[in-house]
Amino acid sequence: MVRAVRTDGWHSATDMFNVESTVASEYANSPTIMSLVNSMVEWIDPTVNLQQFYRMLWNIMTAQGSFLDTWGVIIGISRNLQIPVSVTYFGFNGSVGAPFNTAPFYSGASVTTTYSIPDADYLQLLLTKALANISATVIPSLNQMLQYLFGAYGTAYVADNGNMVMTYVFDFVLTPVQYAIVATSGVFPHPTGVLVDIQTAADVPLLAETGDTLITESGLDILLG
Repeated sequence: MVRAVRTDGWHSATDMFNVESTVASEYANSPTIMSLVNSMVEWIDPTVNLQQFYRMLWNIMTAQGSFLDTWGVIIGISRNLQIPVSVTYFGFNGSVGAPFNTAPFYSGASVTTTYSIPDADYLQLLLTKALANISATVIPSLNQMLQYLFGAYGTAYVADNGNMVMTYVFDFVLTPVQYAIVATSGVFPHPTGVLVDIQTAADVPLLAETGDTLITESGLDILLG
């Protein structure tokens, strides 16, 4: 039996089963037939497709593109983030805003733009969400997730403020994408009914999640239900 030698760690189809055992005995001694059989096995070798399937989809660590999006559906986190966009609206004298014929009226809805996360960053986000899915919503688990995602940028941790209030604290300034990950992506779980702030090095609380919003002089706080 002819066996192909592979150097990538995968076996060829002829290594997977005894080809000769599939040929009727009256044809087994025909060099021509056996040559055709062995050649066909190599031509339609399924290990190539199986290898690509494993690397591109089944193995989350090597999945790419739309296959990584499939993992996002399974784990429950989208590749696309909604990034808030700063827009100037019409305002009266003495308040924040622009005069007539300069800016539109505020419609009551926030303006966002969609940002598609690159594969490498999306994989890291998926692994964090997967950890969140199987972890208790306690500070040690949340700290582990924060450090995994943001440890390269500085210190990030959860502060228990008491009275059903907690704060995500960052000793660096979050980029708009990082802010969206923490605030609106749904990666980080939270205890039910707990008021959550996001505090950066600039010491400005940011919007945490859509819900019953409380506007304060220090920034935006939000009650997570």
